[in-house]
Parts: sequence; structure tokens; C-alpha cells
Amino acid sequence: MIYAGIDIANKLNVCCITDENKKKLRSFSFTNDTNGFTKFRIIILKYESKKNIHIGIESTGNVTTGIKYFSFNNGFTYKEIPPDKISYYRKSKDKHINKTDDIDAFMIASWLIDNKSNTYNGTIKNETDLKPLSRELSKLS
Repeated sequence: MIYAGIDIANKLNVCCITDENKKKLRSFSFTNDTNGFTKFRIIILKYESKKNIHIGIESTGNVTTGIKYFSFNNGFTYKEIPPDKISYYRKSKDKHINKTDDIDAFMIASWLIDNKSNTYNGTIKNETDLKPLSRELSKLS
């Protein structure tokens, strides 16, 4: 079993792959586009099969959409984690840890292990379809 934490950014994402003992296996960056997502898939599948990979993605609104669609369409399961949870988790481990993308990616992977979180392979389409509908509903009120 491996855990991959992804710190999301507009252009460049950082991924940290760990084993179940939080041993860092690899850290790398990939662009937030199809070429980068393909690089992510190639690297991560060198370590485990899809069913033994847990992916944690920092939820950052629209910037997260590409990697979520890619993960879902390629049969990966993932858990979207709010940035404040990762921040609190990092501070609970050591208040003096500097915030870097690499450390955040590692913390996301570690959070998945510590929380024995169920990953989500839901229907992203429903999520995407509901957003404009809820906006229209709020305009009516």
C-alpha cells in the first residue's frame, strides 16, 4: 500500500509518495495539465497497482478539478482534504515545521495514513452539475 499526497497549485503540483510507515519513497512535481497528470500516473504506477494506491489531494477549488477528473477517469481513488486540515495537522506534529509544497505533500500523505481515511471515487460529474444549479437556486432567493 502506498500513499500519495498532492499539494495543488495553479501551474505546478507537488506529489510525495510514502509507504504505510510514512517512509518517503519519492517526491516530484508535475504540471497542472494533461501532460503533468500523465507523468503523475506513470510515476505512481511504478510503485503499486491502482487498488493499492491512496491519493490525497489538497482541495483548492477549481484548480483541483483537473487532477480529480484525471484520477477518476483513470480508475484511481482519492480523498480531497481542505488546506486548513493539513495546516492544523502539520502544526500538531511540530509547530516549527516550515511550510513548503514538498512538506505539505508529505503531510497530506501522512494525514491519509493517520486518519485511515476512506478514499472517494465518486461521480465528479454530479459534483460539477450541481454547482451551477445551486448558484441558480441562490439567485432565486
